[in-house]
Amino acid sequence: MTALTKKYSGVSKMTIKGGDGTTVSSVTYGTFDRTQIPAGFGISSSNDYQFTLDNTTGKSFVLLGGMSVDRTTSTSVDLVYQWYDETNSQYIGKKAVLRSGNGSNLQSATNPPYRQDAVALVLSSDFGGSDITVSLRVVSVTGSPRYNWTPNGFETWSGIPVLTVLKT
Repeated sequence: MTALTKKYSGVSKMTIKGGDGTTVSSVTYGTFDRTQIPAGFGISSSNDYQFTLDNTTGKSFVLLGGMSVDRTTSTSVDLVYQWYDETNSQYIGKKAVLRSGNGSNLQSATNPPYRQDAVALVLSSDFGGSDITVSLRVVSVTGSPRYNWTPNGFETWSGIPVLTVLKT
């Protein structure tokens, strides 16, 4: 998936492909392909799971991020994730819940169709003169998940999860 960028009436949009979740120092993060971030968009990353919003753009950012999950047993998985402001050490925005089905139905076991994105708004006034680094983190989980995106036989789409950023 190539990054999608569009501009409408002063609002720029970027969408990049997500990947498997990663755990670093006991924190599980959503990952997104940083090589697809368009040059000059005002976002950078050195590790696919933490993204630095550029203070010098004078812009506000709306972050929308999703994760993927595959249960490892026949029990359902409830995954709660939210944007985290690494710079100011606090969760921001609205939590999202991803709930897999249970039993033998593969369609509901991996990346169920009723998905939610975690959403956060970072206003230009929030920067306070320095860049802000954000990440999409798992807040809580029940069950035994694998944080991966591997399409099963029923799924024909690609690029789930994705990171979408609106910049105003």
